[in-house]
Amino acid sequence: MNMNMNRKCTVFMTALCLCALFTGCGRTKVNLNDYLSVDCDGYDTVGTASSNLDIEAMIKENPKAFGLTDSSSEMDALSVQIQLEEAISGELDKTSDLSNGDSVQYHWEISNLAALQENYPVSFSYEDQTYPVENLEKAEEFDPFDNLQVTFTGTAPYGQINMEVGSENVSNLVFHANPYENLKNGDKVTITADSSSESSTLEEICIQAGKIPTCTEKEYTVEGLTSYAAELKDIPEDMQEKMKNQAADALRSYGTTWEKDCTMQGEPEFVGYYFLTGKEGFSPSPYNDLYLVYKYTASINALKRGGSSSEKVQGEETYYTFYRYSDIQILGDGTCSVDLSSGQLCENSSESDYGYVNFIAIFYHFRGYRDIDSLFNACVTANAEQYNYESTVQ
Repeated sequence: MNMNMNRKCTVFMTALCLCALFTGCGRTKVNLNDYLSVDCDGYDTVGTASSNLDIEAMIKENPKAFGLTDSSSEMDALSVQIQLEEAISGELDKTSDLSNGDSVQYHWEISNLAALQENYPVSFSYEDQTYPVENLEKAEEFDPFDNLQVTFTGTAPYGQINMEVGSENVSNLVFHANPYENLKNGDKVTITADSSSESSTLEEICIQAGKIPTCTEKEYTVEGLTSYAAELKDIPEDMQEKMKNQAADALRSYGTTWEKDCTMQGEPEFVGYYFLTGKEGFSPSPYNDLYLVYKYTASINALKRGGSSSEKVQGEETYYTFYRYSDIQILGDGTCSVDLSSGQLCENSSESDYGYVNFIAIFYHFRGYRDIDSLFNACVTANAEQYNYESTVQ
């Protein structure tokens, strides 16, 4: 009976010793949660959360648990701190876009705990913990585009966008437009609000000002630009008539400068238009050219090539010429703007088969081309790389 009781006693004492070994009897108990702080900052709906584990304070409050005495150096304390920081850490499950009423949870990440407890007489306890999100202030909602003035300048299809940011807007707030050039009426331009700071996002610079943007992108329609006429039908008929009248007057006036043996027979005959406009992807200058094509006949009383060198003969020659207007514009109100005095008569000179002898044969020259194909090649074909064309010439 006594022997059995002694055996029970021995077993019991052994159990107590094992308990002391595995439960940290004689060790300083440290609850890691006591040194963890979680803070929520910012504004409601865009709040942020951050955590801080104050290991330095843990060491200062429990120096003996980490083998530190009054004679320990700062390097000794720093060595302990580095070991603890390498072994003890954690993170929050959510750190941004927080609203009042939300909660965040801190999850511990512990490594090499056994090694720590072998080195130091300390027993750590910890548990994942949930923290409420509260007391976040309400941020002011604002539309960044309310203080942005957008205008369009230039002449379509080469218009540009201008953006002027009002002083009431958030600092470091900038805007980017896409596309920003080569614009024409009716085009859509997307403007995006952004931060000019490389270290801060748009949301961050707005929150610093206590504001939340209600939108970060807005679409604008290009309007009000003066435009280069893109099709012949863009030019009103009454303006076409004015240009034809001016061209005919210019040709008549040119006829008065001919030699005394040459006269223009009848009225110049309008035969149609060549209208050239810049191709997409090119930026030709001028953007458009309107060629008013005319046919006229020169009546000549002179020496003829290959004929008598002294006897004049009567003859006729037909020429094709043009009167050109460039950069014809359509104003914002839809009216057509043309400087009628800016037209230019064809400069090409074609040699006549008639002339006179002054020691040598001298032949007359007339502005234009001897056939319509030559005029077409000069006006249209030579410019085909950068221009599209319409033709009403038969």
